[in-house]
Amino acid sequence: MKANLFTVVQVTFSLLATIQIGISQTTDFSRIAEQVLPAVVTIRGQTDSDELVGSGFLVDATGRIVTCLHVVRPLRKATIKLASGDIYDSITIKAFDERRDLAIIQIAGFDLPSVRLGDSNEVKQAEPVLLLGAASGLQGSITSGIVSAIRDLPDGFKVIQTDAAANPGNSGGPLVNARGEVIGVLGFKLRDSEGQNFAMPVNYARGLLESAQINMDLDALREKTSDSAAVTETVGLFGRAGNIREVKSVFVSKLGTSEAALLVREKLVNRLTQRNIQVVFNQDEADAILVGYVGVNALRSAGTSVFRLLGQGGRILWTADRNPSFWGSASSSIANKIADELAKAIKASR
Repeated sequence: MKANLFTVVQVTFSLLATIQIGISQTTDFSRIAEQVLPAVVTIRGQTDSDELVGSGFLVDATGRIVTCLHVVRPLRKATIKLASGDIYDSITIKAFDERRDLAIIQIAGFDLPSVRLGDSNEVKQAEPVLLLGAASGLQGSITSGIVSAIRDLPDGFKVIQTDAAANPGNSGGPLVNARGEVIGVLGFKLRDSEGQNFAMPVNYARGLLESAQINMDLDALREKTSDSAAVTETVGLFGRAGNIREVKSVFVSKLGTSEAALLVREKLVNRLTQRNIQVVFNQDEADAILVGYVGVNALRSAGTSVFRLLGQGGRILWTADRNPSFWGSASSSIANKIADELAKAIKASR
């Protein structure tokens, strides 16, 4: 009996040693980092009120870079710093996907290093991964972990959950498998949580790369993805009021696809109701439609743009255009300020 138990223990330790050797052989993190880091870039830029730092990665020698849309959207100007130390001061937006928070940007490069793209449809739970980027602004930072899960979001796409540590500045950086292939683009983390970070599967970026045909500057990108995007969602579905004094009921349109946008909309509905503004859930029954956009900044806090109240034929009955810092970054703060200003405007008109 003792001999058999000793044999079992021996075999168990042998198996564990074999597993450890296998992992070390198939996951040579130093080799992977050496392959991928030269193609990881740091994106720095100035917004209306602050400096933003994010990450991205080169996908070809001509200077095309994959990153997150929320990294470049708020920027007034941007610089791209390569691992070699070279800096590029001009970027062009080649494609973007607002729903999946992805962007393809271009620098005027030649013979640049690039990453290999994997197949995110083949990603398996518990496989080892590396996350590379400018964590807290520190270029070339690396953390390791595993794929915690593949999750379906209600927004209509999948995300890769990982426990590889992420910090502000990692957004847009590559999530890399044990073969040195990029399988995801770091997008967001759950607020007030550790080890729950999420990357967009790289196959979504593949589709953007194949259709990257626009040439847009940062000013045009902001215009295309801010209030104008929200307005186009409601074309033909405007309210019935011709003047703000006629507004008694309001429909609050979708304010974006992010978690922050959904939370702001939910709280805004409650705040308007508390201020005796009737909120309806059928656009056809509303006197006016409240549109706007709530995005997220590099820290995944809410970031807002202009809000508009639309009446007959899309007529603007009221607008609230403020520096983003005026609204704050908490969903309750944004909802309170919008509700207060709109309630005052309606009351003052009567």
